[in-house]
Amino acid sequence: MKWIEVTTTWKDNGDLKARITGIVESKQKPYKGMEIKEGYDLNFDYFRTRKQAEKFIRGT
Repeated sequence: MKWIEVTTTWKDNGDLKARITGIVESKQKPYKGMEIKEGYDLNFDYFRTRKQAEKFIRGT
């Protein structure tokens, strides 16, 4: 199955940016993850369809 990966970037000042960053091939839904990189909090969410991903992005 293909999953659309959406990365949400949080800056220290509260700015928020979400965008589609790739497609992941996995039988099960990938683990929703987080990492800190260069002062940014990165959250990863996965969706089955582009429509679901775009709805999530609009809601952020």
